[in-house]
Amino acid sequence: MILRYTKFFIALITDGPYNKDMDIEKFYQSVIEDLIKGKRPHLELSIEQIDAIKDELEKRSKKNELEPILCILDNSRTLSYKFYPGLLKILKNSNDPELLVMCLGASRKHIIECRHKDGHRMEIDFLNTLKSLLKFDHYEVKEWTLRLIESLGSQGIFLKDDVLSIKPKLTMFNEHKKMTKELIELLEKRWTPRSCLLYT
Repeated sequence: MILRYTKFFIALITDGPYNKDMDIEKFYQSVIEDLIKGKRPHLELSIEQIDAIKDELEKRSKKNELEPILCILDNSRTLSYKFYPGLLKILKNSNDPELLVMCLGASRKHIIECRHKDGHRMEIDFLNTLKSLLKFDHYEVKEWTLRLIESLGSQGIFLKDDVLSIKPKLTMFNEHKKMTKELIELLEKRWTPRSCLLYT
């Protein structure tokens, strides 16, 4: 994920900066500078900044417009469920594997971690979106979708049949396919009734 953001920053230098809101540009440059130095950024966002980023997330549609925002959200220590509509829109509508992977990373923080922190269950619309992404024809997207399902806790069993149905057989030469299989096997063990384990 860090390499992905760094590559995008180099592309911005080559192609020229996109005319973004100053706060978003400032945060994004700060994140990239830390990543290039090998430091893990930890951004703190104010209520005003959250609202401004939320509005831009929902307004923008192009990949080069969305990537800086997703980078900021993935590296923010401040969690906010306000980003849910914008993140869900990308997960539902994008066909770009790279953008989906970045959005899944941000969603794990600002949707799943946020709901766990607040003590709320996930929305059915979000679970159904993860269900659809399991069928996406790209193993890095499948891998990241499974990472989110693994972090759902008890609600993950809602997707049990869909998860087990995509278990790959041959995983050589594809690290994301291999990780997909390992995550499915981890979830499979979690979902196996303890009574059944006694007889295996």
